[in-house]
Amino acid sequence: MTASLPFRLARAAAFAVVCVALSVLAHLLDGGSVAGPVVAGGLLLAFGAAAVSPRGVNGRWR
Repeated sequence: MTASLPFRLARAAAFAVVCVALSVLAHLLDGGSVAGPVVAGGLLLAFGAAAVSPRGVNGRWR
């Protein structure tokens, strides 16, 4: 089954947001604090890594 590019991007964005939310929750439960720019940087790094990976966001080798 193939999925369209907008759906794959939306799915990747939702997954990244959930991962960041879980990591923020883990830090807060452990007594730490999280700054907004750090969260934004984490999302940027996650999408940047996906953009330059050989599989990218389309799930296929280039």
